[in-house]
Amino acid sequence: MRDTHSDNILRPALLKCYNAFESLRKLSVDNSFYDNISNLDNFLIEYRSITFAIQKSLGGENNPIYQKNLNKYLKGEIGKWLVQKRNMVDHEYPFDLGKRLTITVYNSISAEEIYQKDFDVDSEQPLMLILESLKEVMLSFHLYEVYFSCSFQFIENDKQKYDIYPFVKEGVSLMKQFLKGMYDDLMPNDRISDDLMSKIMLFPFDRISKDMLFVHDYVFYVKNDKFERGYFVNLRGTDKKLPVDSFTKQYGYNDSFILFMFLHIHIYKMQEQNLMPTFMIVYKDNTYTMQSYGYNMRTTMYRIINKIANLIKSDEVKEVYIVTETYFYSDDDINEVMKMSYSERIKTLKTETKLSFFRVNNDMTYNSFLFNSSDIIDDKFSNMEFENSMKYSTEVSFLTPLFNAFQAKARQNCD
Repeated sequence: MRDTHSDNILRPALLKCYNAFESLRKLSVDNSFYDNISNLDNFLIEYRSITFAIQKSLGGENNPIYQKNLNKYLKGEIGKWLVQKRNMVDHEYPFDLGKRLTITVYNSISAEEIYQKDFDVDSEQPLMLILESLKEVMLSFHLYEVYFSCSFQFIENDKQKYDIYPFVKEGVSLMKQFLKGMYDDLMPNDRISDDLMSKIMLFPFDRISKDMLFVHDYVFYVKNDKFERGYFVNLRGTDKKLPVDSFTKQYGYNDSFILFMFLHIHIYKMQEQNLMPTFMIVYKDNTYTMQSYGYNMRTTMYRIINKIANLIKSDEVKEVYIVTETYFYSDDDINEVMKMSYSERIKTLKTETKLSFFRVNNDMTYNSFLFNSSDIIDDKFSNMEFENSMKYSTEVSFLTPLFNAFQAKARQNCD
């Protein structure tokens, strides 16, 4: 039996939510402070107006359906923060927004932070001007090309200068759940409400990787005195840890790494020798997470490896699996390789592409399996036996941060 509420009762609230999310969509590290303060203020005001719109439609705040979903989703600390900030920007003054910039230089074995500074509307500087001022620092690394990332945080300029992203992200997620709860309970029979609900649930802010929103990867070509920004995408399955057994038993394998290889070899063949680098992290409680990335410069690979290394230091990681394509050069070209940047080597020297799998364990054991890409087109390839192809060496020095992290974690556990 349908409720007696009118069919379009949620439409005003859904429109308010749509407006709030669209304001948030415009928030970007590339914008001026004026634009970002305006977008954030509008988000906070429209976000808070969602519940006001529902109260108006339901004839007050005491409706039991409203109270049930309000208490379930919006009564926590995140909800309090959003209400507090909405009251501030609506009745007192605009959000005191700041932006923190951290620049980190990477090589195959380490990462070094070379710059961090907080900016506000009075002190904002163009990013390229900052990068130009850091050229001498970058030249001091004595490299043909310098890989670095610019990581941004939106902060509130109070005493703590804290990152506001977790509050906004969780606020988006909770509002989606709240409106979905209201929608399921009220069951509006309204095409506009259906369409708005669909758009709201698909809004990606709380599902997109934070790195995709707030990290830019760059390379500085020393010889050409040129900065180049890369691109990357992060295809996330889920942040939730899943049981390894559910991964292996589904395909009838006991060894999760062997299965990881077989699956990605099959994907590589199906995608005509194209594959995004993929990282599988296995934890001591026999759960795992898996992430795939697309990118066009080595900076991103180095940054991801160091990010996983930081995770190892703080979490109970058992092992890490990686699949990626690697280039190998002729022995005749080895002297030329040492004189060129990575991009120059790829363009000018003869290379052989291998599909490469790596496993690094928390006891510092290491396995790698490298297969000629040209061989993988053979239908018999998937039935071949895998053999350990190399031990840890300078050829895979980009894994060094993982080894160092496991060693640091082992020392920490012994103390």
